[in-house]
Amino acid sequence: MMYTVLADVVAISTRATVFFHMTAAFLASQMIAGPTGGTLLAWNPWIPLLLALALLVICCFLAFFAMPETVHVHDHHNTSAALDEDDDPAASKLLRKARAGLEEVYTFILGNTRLAFLIISMVFIILGRIVGEVLLQYSTDRYGWSWTKASLVLTIRNAGSLLTLLVLLPAASWVLISRRGLSAMEKDLSLARWSGVVQVVGSVVIAAAGNGVMYAIGLVWFAAGAGMTSVVRSLLNALVEEHHVGTVNSLIGFMEMIGVAAASPMIAESLKLGLKLGGPWVGLPFITAAVFFGVATVIVSMFRLPKRADTGDPA
Repeated sequence: MMYTVLADVVAISTRATVFFHMTAAFLASQMIAGPTGGTLLAWNPWIPLLLALALLVICCFLAFFAMPETVHVHDHHNTSAALDEDDDPAASKLLRKARAGLEEVYTFILGNTRLAFLIISMVFIILGRIVGEVLLQYSTDRYGWSWTKASLVLTIRNAGSLLTLLVLLPAASWVLISRRGLSAMEKDLSLARWSGVVQVVGSVVIAAAGNGVMYAIGLVWFAAGAGMTSVVRSLLNALVEEHHVGTVNSLIGFMEMIGVAAASPMIAESLKLGLKLGGPWVGLPFITAAVFFGVATVIVSMFRLPKRADTGDPA
């Protein structure tokens, strides 16, 4: 929903950069929440739970009372529908809205098969990104590091991701638009392709790293592809009419959940098999991730912008 709100109010030319900033905010909050929660948990287990509840209440309050409505494009659609439904029971309204939503998604997919194909790439991106969840265990098992040392080394990836999202990708966006003369959509597509290549290379380097130095280099490469999800999402939001933005982001969220549900057991099993085989096979989870990123990169590379999108206008 946050991506939909931002897509409503941010121009196409700067949308990807704003998405980079929001992704960086998520990453920074995770970096803060982990050690903070661990410290509070050691002190008293109720404190982090109650603090999390308080923060959730604040977020809900902000969403209900402080966030303005942005979907002005729907006003003329919703007025007549609201008049027709005034006398309907609440349960009937709910079922009607649910059915209308499903029909809209179904119609959108049938009428936009090329975009649906691009949305599928999000599944493979998430499949690849989930490998980051096993980095800590991978570091301790392969290099014999303590958990403390492994945690410190992983800050390289987090710092690299923040640098990529806040500096490198916005700078690259400016160069591609201002110096290379690309449209906003052409820029997003180019960045998505290169981010995919970078993540494939980073995954392979991590898998093949025989020492800590090469491992650190691989982490930096891996972090440099952190913006792939944001640029693909920005591209998808730019390619549809405004009244389909919510549908697209719902589909992306659905695909992301499929990716998370499928990736966790697959990456866990590949790590288990790699540890059982031993030696360089310990890097099997990252070979698996490289394959997933490779598939996503192929999908994005095969995608061609419609002619009406050349100027950056929605198709």
